[in-house]
Amino acid sequence: MRLFTVHVSGAGSADGSPLPMPCPRRALHRRGFTLVELIIAILVLGMGLVMLAAIFPAGIAQQQFSNDDVFGRVVADHAIAVIRSKVRQEDFGTFEQFYLRDARSTGDGGSLELPYRSAGSSAGSAPNLFGLAGDWGWKRPGFVFDNPNTPFNEARIDIFSWDATYRGLGAASFFPQQPTSPDFPLLSVNTALDMATEFPAGRNAASEPASLAPLPIPAAIQNFTHTLYGIPYNRSRFDSDLNVRSVEAEVVGYDTNGAAIRRPKVPAFYISQAERTWPQGSGTRANPGQYYWDCMFRRFEGRIYVAIFVYRVAAPGGEPRTYSVARAPNNPANLGQPQSNADLPPLPVTIRLGNTSNQGVGAIGANPGPLWTVANRDIVPNTNPGTTWTPYNAVAQSGAWQLPGQWILDKFNNVHRVVGGRRVPTNGPVRLARPIPAVPPVPALVGRASGPDPDDQGSTSIDQIWYLPGRDAAGNTIIPVFCTVQEL
Repeated sequence: MRLFTVHVSGAGSADGSPLPMPCPRRALHRRGFTLVELIIAILVLGMGLVMLAAIFPAGIAQQQFSNDDVFGRVVADHAIAVIRSKVRQEDFGTFEQFYLRDARSTGDGGSLELPYRSAGSSAGSAPNLFGLAGDWGWKRPGFVFDNPNTPFNEARIDIFSWDATYRGLGAASFFPQQPTSPDFPLLSVNTALDMATEFPAGRNAASEPASLAPLPIPAAIQNFTHTLYGIPYNRSRFDSDLNVRSVEAEVVGYDTNGAAIRRPKVPAFYISQAERTWPQGSGTRANPGQYYWDCMFRRFEGRIYVAIFVYRVAAPGGEPRTYSVARAPNNPANLGQPQSNADLPPLPVTIRLGNTSNQGVGAIGANPGPLWTVANRDIVPNTNPGTTWTPYNAVAQSGAWQLPGQWILDKFNNVHRVVGGRRVPTNGPVRLARPIPAVPPVPALVGRASGPDPDDQGSTSIDQIWYLPGRDAAGNTIIPVFCTVQEL
């Protein structure tokens, strides 16, 4: 057997001849990336990363919109439940119980609202009313704002403006002997707190024009007129003697010393800021929530309805913080608020379209505001690109109803959603999610002298709306989420 020997030492082959060496020139044929190609690759990669990064904010925003669609209704249902736990239908009264007519929410007597006596009627004749007697339009509840001496926010809704009423009447001293018991809790007015109500100066029958008064004032009580500062309460429920007098308190008994025990007639029903925060925290302290809500009330066809506005808040700087409703600014020009009276409720705000008097804002320009009508359908007139209807501009909150995504309530209980809005004058027109519905000529919705026989004329235009401003007096951005109207 022949044995084969293999040489592994690298200088030769098995037969002793040298192995061929690799050609060094082959390495020169291995081509790399040039600088230009590298730069192009980096640019392509960078563009891809930028596009990928742009997806995340859009995705986050879309997720937020989806959350709003879902939780807006949940928060509104929560709000209705909270309100129903506080007040009932029978707690609300009428303006006629106080010998007053309804008025638009403009601070005092305001413009005429339904129902009202026709111009030709005299004080002694039978009431000739348009609309249903007892009904009244949308009214915001009173507010009691934060105590600056406390480290947390305590802004609360005062549904029947109890605090403002007793501050206005100076009646706090009339309850010194009131015992602190569940039946007669001790209530006191903190005059150091800021308050707001629909009628800051108060309204009473003595100042009511006789030709417009809904009911003749009995001679026996003409010198004891009651002053109303907010939403009317049911006098037959809370005012047992039905006596109209300046100091709204009644004697309910006497203590062991013979001193009179007085009880306030105006009901005190509050909704704290914590209760208007969702998810709701424990106790009365507000917490940085995801959503907030505020409300309005109206009496329509003898029933009380509630409008709920749900919104989010973005604080200046973007960091989460405890939020409470801020008082309306003393100088609305700084934030463009559509009201100049800081004693009026700040949320929601209201403007009267086509009118030069908007919540005390003064003349808004020679051009009339857009009147919404059925003929316009889902396009709001005078909002085309370039329209300079005053006071709309890029920052004025009196034009914030034109912002995309805005929720708007009109005087006929209809809720509108802006799907095509305006942020600058070059945008437009304002397009609503649904066409403006026709309003039937029913007694509860009859218009104001819109034809030969007002009782047969349906209101054909929307001349007053309520909505959330873009910012509040504290500089917080208000983001509308949802609005609904439900029976209490």
